[in-house]
Amino acid sequence: MDRQQNCFEALSRGERSFLKSYDVFLRANNVFRSGREQMFDKMFLLAHFRNAVAQNRIIADRSRLLHFTVAKNWEDFRNLQELALDFYEARELLQYPPLLLENKDIVAVKKAQLRRGALADVREEEYWIRKYAPGYSPGRDRKSRRYALNVNIHQDLFAELDAFALKYHCQYKFPKLEYWQQRIDPVLIYTADENYDAQASDLKPVAARFLRADIAERTNSLSGERIADGLFAGFEKTVADIYRLGMRAKKDFPALAKALGMSARKNGGNLHPLSAGQFEVYEMMINTGLQVAARDFSLEPQSRPLAKSRIIREIRDTSAGLE
Repeated sequence: MDRQQNCFEALSRGERSFLKSYDVFLRANNVFRSGREQMFDKMFLLAHFRNAVAQNRIIADRSRLLHFTVAKNWEDFRNLQELALDFYEARELLQYPPLLLENKDIVAVKKAQLRRGALADVREEEYWIRKYAPGYSPGRDRKSRRYALNVNIHQDLFAELDAFALKYHCQYKFPKLEYWQQRIDPVLIYTADENYDAQASDLKPVAARFLRADIAERTNSLSGERIADGLFAGFEKTVADIYRLGMRAKKDFPALAKALGMSARKNGGNLHPLSAGQFEVYEMMINTGLQVAARDFSLEPQSRPLAKSRIIREIRDTSAGLE
C-alpha cells in the first residue's frame, strides 16, 4: 500500500489478475473502449479491488462489475470524483481487527478523549472529536503542518497528545472509539508552529509507545514524509497547490481537472479544501494519466468498435442495478 505516483506500478499478483479479466472481457465480448476509457476503467477496477481487500470483502459477481465498468462515461467529471473517492477510501479507510477493550477501559478512553483540562476547546462531532489548544491559529499567511499517526487507542495516548497540543499550540482530531479501527491515520495533528525538529522529537516516542503494527504492510502507508514508524508529516495543501495540480491536467484531461476543482469548491471557505490524502489521490490519478498518455495508451488491448450487440444491451441492463 505504498503511496504511488502511478497507480499501475508495483501491482500485486491479485491486482494483475483482476485487471487481466477486464482485457479478456473486452476481447470475448467484442467491446470497444478507447485507450483513455480503458485507462480509467482499469483505475476504477483497481480502486474497487483495493477497497474490497481493505474491507475484507469478496467481489462476488465479477462479470456484473465488468459490465458496469464498461458503461462508465469518463467525460463526466462526477464519475471521476467517485473514482477519486474510491481510491481515497481504499487508502485511508481500512478494516483493522475489532478493538478488544474491557468496559472499564472503554470508559477510561472515552473520558480521556473528551477531557478538556487546559485546552481551549473540545468539539464532539458525528465522526471526529477535535481538541484545540490556546493560541491555535492557522492564519492565511502561515503554513499549517500536519502530523499523521498510526497508533493504537489508549487513555494515556490522549494525555500525551494534549500535552503536545498545549506545547505547540495545535489542533488535533481523532475518530470516535467505534470508528478508530477504520482509519489508517486515526490521529491527525495540525499546527502553525515552526519548531518542526522539536515537534518530531516529541512525537517519536509517542508513536513508538502506541504504534499499531499488527498489520505490518499498513504501518507506514500514511500521507506525507515518514518521520518514524507510524509517524508522518507534511504541509496542508492550499488553494494554490490545488490550482497548480489542476493546470497539469487541464490540457489532456479536462474532466479530471474539473473533478479536482469541484471537489475543492465543496469546502470553498476552508483554507485547505482537500485533505492530504485526497490531494495525493488526485495527484496520483493525474500522474498516471500523463504517464500512460506518454506511452500512447499502451494499456489498450486489441478490440474492435461494435455499434450494437447483445453485450451492449446487457451492459445497460446490468449496470442499472449497480448505480
